[in-house]
Amino acid sequence: MTPTMLAALASDDFPDVRVLGVGGEAVSAALVDRWAPGRQMRNGYGPTEATDIATVGNLRPGEPVTIGAAVHGFTLLVLDGRLNPVPVGVPGELYLTGPGLARGYHRRFGLTAERFVANPCGAPGDRMYRTGDVVAWTADLQLRYHGRTDSQVKIRGHRIELDEINAVLLKHPAVGQAVTVGTATPTGEPALVSYVVPSTHSNPPDTERLVGFVSEFLPRHMVPAAIVAVAGIPVTPTGKLDERRLPAATFESRTPYRAPSTRTEVVVAAAFARSLERQQVGVHDDFFALGGNSLSAIAMVGSIGEQLGRRVQLQWLFADPTPMALARRIDMSDPVQDDAALNVVLPIRRTGSAAPLFCIHPIIGLSWCYRPLVQHLPEDRPIYGIQVPGTDDSEPPRSIEATAARYVTEIRRIQPDGPYHLLGWSLGGVLAHAMAVLIEEQGGQVAGLVMLDSFATPPVSAGGESVHAGDLLAGLGFDGAVLEQLGAMSADSLTDVLAVIEDLPHGIERHQVQRLVDFAEHNSALLQEHSPGIYTGDLLFITADGDSPGSTAAADSWLSHVKGEISTLAIPFTHWQMCSPAALRLTGPSIARHLGRRSDVILVGGEH
Repeated sequence: MTPTMLAALASDDFPDVRVLGVGGEAVSAALVDRWAPGRQMRNGYGPTEATDIATVGNLRPGEPVTIGAAVHGFTLLVLDGRLNPVPVGVPGELYLTGPGLARGYHRRFGLTAERFVANPCGAPGDRMYRTGDVVAWTADLQLRYHGRTDSQVKIRGHRIELDEINAVLLKHPAVGQAVTVGTATPTGEPALVSYVVPSTHSNPPDTERLVGFVSEFLPRHMVPAAIVAVAGIPVTPTGKLDERRLPAATFESRTPYRAPSTRTEVVVAAAFARSLERQQVGVHDDFFALGGNSLSAIAMVGSIGEQLGRRVQLQWLFADPTPMALARRIDMSDPVQDDAALNVVLPIRRTGSAAPLFCIHPIIGLSWCYRPLVQHLPEDRPIYGIQVPGTDDSEPPRSIEATAARYVTEIRRIQPDGPYHLLGWSLGGVLAHAMAVLIEEQGGQVAGLVMLDSFATPPVSAGGESVHAGDLLAGLGFDGAVLEQLGAMSADSLTDVLAVIEDLPHGIERHQVQRLVDFAEHNSALLQEHSPGIYTGDLLFITADGDSPGSTAAADSWLSHVKGEISTLAIPFTHWQMCSPAALRLTGPSIARHLGRRSDVILVGGEH
């Protein structure tokens, strides 16, 4: 039986069923929790090219849903894009080998050659079938299904697990069935739409209230752009979800319309409407919730700046994505401060009576990516970014310790005495740690240290290598959506990156980007020679769990360099997404608590 068919039934109606088999579609944890108690529930997986069933897994309530292990006649390979085996926990594409495979497609030689390929792990002439399914090994060598390579749903660079959204919807008492699909808005941007069936004896659920309900449990990029109430979920004759028969969704603003009132609001709202291809946009409408993304935002922000005769930072839109909030940010910004966007000290929030938070730049040398922190830290906490002095003619430092000494001098000009708060992402984390060590050697106090996915020693030698495009874009404050646009381009080519970013953010020229990249490569080489000292205080370490789920390698690398307590937090984002608005929404409250638990100080740092 397919999961879609099973979801429409009530488990209490089949008390005598002791063994239950499902297959044909991905199985949700919510469905297992409903049907598995008191039964043996088995999940069969396999394409037609593998005689329909290639693996079987046992499903139990409260445990991860797997597709199990291979049945007799098949061998399973989980490979990366270069056909190399992936480690446990790392997603890769599933390939099937063995005598149970079909020979190919009748008289379709091109398709046969595309899907039935040479087996690099087998004997000469052995073949394997490329399933197109993304899976990962569990610790006990079962397979977890993560979706399709050819139909994955990605929203602003984040791969979405649709069953996680369905599971949250099913927590609502008025929802009996839920299915979420990926679609496109009228502007062509990817979007999520959920279809819900009322629970037994319930009236159709209020979809607007459902949006608020799921927003309490899910990050913004996983909240459906639309929720549609339907009488039933359409299925094919074989019992699978029939997406073609689902009604089309209407993408409308969820906030009452309010017209812009100031000149700046009028300009910003009109720019939103043009970019989103809408007749009108109210001052409370969220640019990203209406289908905007990082790439469309670049040209829009440039247009706003040209009309107003002002420099408008792209990062302002990430932090304040409504016309009213962005207009207020533009009107309150200091043009002189805008010109200082490349200075060593970047004021992100000047005001407040608490001790400042100093955020140290990632590998690219800019601290623009930390601007969204203003939404998650108390208003009385000033925030300053520390940036590489790499846009003038100054000589680069000769060691990580020398860079840390320069930055300690800078923060003492703002805050002469401690305790200090330091936070760093990647290279910034290494620099923040070096600054903390130096401050303690000078007799000062560091109240706390926060690191975002930093390694004490680079896991792979990077000396002399070019800086990756992801480092450049993330350091400029872009989220993962821009990285998706790079596709098969050379990620290490600055020319390719600048071709994607046709209109660079205001305040930075292409020759300055090149100089920042040169300094980044210099700092990458310095990391190879750096030996961290010992910091006596506590550390809050936030891990990019989206890269290697369950790995503690990054946090463990600091065990011999931190004497205090190391608290860890793993978040489902990649290294490049650690300072995206969505990631900082998730980590911001933990950072705020860490800053507030003692007398005032944190440093934020960056990469590699």
